[in-house]
Amino acid sequence: MVEAGALVLGLLVTIRIGEIAREPESGRLVRVEAEMIKLKGAGSGWTCILFDEVRSLCTDYDRRPAECRAMSCWDTSEIERIMKTPPLSRRDLLYDVAGVWDLVAAHERRCGLSGMDALSAAARDGDEPAADELMAMIRYDRALRELLVEKGGDARHLEFLFGRPVECLLNGFGLRLYQKDGRTGIAIM
Repeated sequence: MVEAGALVLGLLVTIRIGEIAREPESGRLVRVEAEMIKLKGAGSGWTCILFDEVRSLCTDYDRRPAECRAMSCWDTSEIERIMKTPPLSRRDLLYDVAGVWDLVAAHERRCGLSGMDALSAAARDGDEPAADELMAMIRYDRALRELLVEKGGDARHLEFLFGRPVECLLNGFGLRLYQKDGRTGIAIM
């Protein structure tokens, strides 16, 4: 669907390894073990961006993704089967795109959530260098996103390329940003 242009990248978000997400079967919050590409939520929620709540229908029904085609509220066996197959990743879609995969991979090395997990644990224990490294990660993530848009990139593609901004993931690690005396820092929630 993406390769054929039926789904534009601006409609997608990457849920990265280590990010917290709700497990469909149990409803529990868990750390994601495999990267997932999903349709974005509308606004700040997770209601599908293609769903028209007023009319209770999909706005692009004929070109909806496989997961949506398989969804039947009265019989969930097909969606359960699909959920057991390996999910599509950014690498699947971008590996052959000159320069783009290298940029995404470099961002993942610098802003990967496994590194963020260890730094967050140390920062929660009062380790100032770890908190400084987290702030450096946030600044790098922000700067890269801003640079791509400045160079003509589409801001709507950023959540697909790099996942949600690092600063938006802090609360999943028990941390938050604060402002004091013109300085931004990291604090325990």
